[in-house]
Amino acid sequence: MAGPLAGVRVLDLSREVAGAYATKLLADYGADVLKLEAPGGGPLRRFGPFPGDDPHTERSGLFLHLNTNKRSRVLDATDPANAERILALAAEADIVVEDFAPGDPASWGWGWEALSAGRDDLVLLSITPFGQTGPYRRYRGSEITAQGFGGPMHMTGHASLGPLKHAGHFAGYHAGIVSAFAAMLLRLRVEAGGRGDWIDVSLAECQACSRDRRSTALLAASYAGVGGGRGATGLRVAAGVRPCADGYVNIMGAGPRLHALLHLIHREDLLEHPDINAPMTLMPPALAEEVEGAYRAWLDERTKREIIPLAQEHHLPCGALQTTQDLIEDPHFLERGVWEPIDHPEAGRLRYPGRPFVMSATPVSYKNRRGPQARG
Repeated sequence: MAGPLAGVRVLDLSREVAGAYATKLLADYGADVLKLEAPGGGPLRRFGPFPGDDPHTERSGLFLHLNTNKRSRVLDATDPANAERILALAAEADIVVEDFAPGDPASWGWGWEALSAGRDDLVLLSITPFGQTGPYRRYRGSEITAQGFGGPMHMTGHASLGPLKHAGHFAGYHAGIVSAFAAMLLRLRVEAGGRGDWIDVSLAECQACSRDRRSTALLAASYAGVGGGRGATGLRVAAGVRPCADGYVNIMGAGPRLHALLHLIHREDLLEHPDINAPMTLMPPALAEEVEGAYRAWLDERTKREIIPLAQEHHLPCGALQTTQDLIEDPHFLERGVWEPIDHPEAGRLRYPGRPFVMSATPVSYKNRRGPQARG
């Protein structure tokens, strides 16, 4: 069965994670995506992991993951001599995605005015660090600057040390999800008889407006005049990440859940302590240490996969800190078919992260057409 986006045509001129992930989502659900790369390949080809730890532009795990189900062609979009070819390809597309600095596409001959000339149904999606307008519009950005400027780094890390960046491409993937959603909203309007438009996505604004701590801190500051920040590490009884026999788990056993946690670790006797219901910050240190000692001793004797179902039986929110190998071998993910085996002529047969959502009557089909060979 055809994917839900079958018939939607996308021209992908992006080079970074946000644009690549937005177009991957569209391609994996049926859109016909044509990706253009300059000779030599785009920057994502230089990112690992690489099979066998052997760097090769045709075997980048990040690039292959972000470009499933796309067709590809070699064409340098930054060369004004190619403007007519870009415009011809865009004329056949419903959605065009790019992530160049504001003003550059127009200087090369294929900006919004040129792309939309003679048509009112085009959706142009432009993704940049700080947006198409404003004093920062031409500033360069990166994953760490997006997280620092607009994201959660003001709250990550220990107060006595510097801020910590979330691992990987957190801001890039977030902006990619927002971008795909925005493109689909406009495409829906076009198919209902409305007009297309130029979508301006800023990575920094996606981070600043995220519900992952920053937006809630901004809301709190608007009332109290004080925002959150990095706190000092202290003893948080029965809360947070703890080691176990084969790794780490996180059981939310503090506050009103402490009674359930004490039943879990077979220390019901502590329920008789007169201060057991005291707020976490007011619990006597000796009692806190006894609870923590019993909790840690119980965890030390059990594995992650033993602990999680036991905690769930006691209605405790919990989770294991999965390694990459844990994820690949997790029985829940295996049963749901999350990992998709894909053959690639250079990288071989690998398991890829699969679809982010499932439709009962429309299965997703993955392919990994070979991209253009990197040329020097």
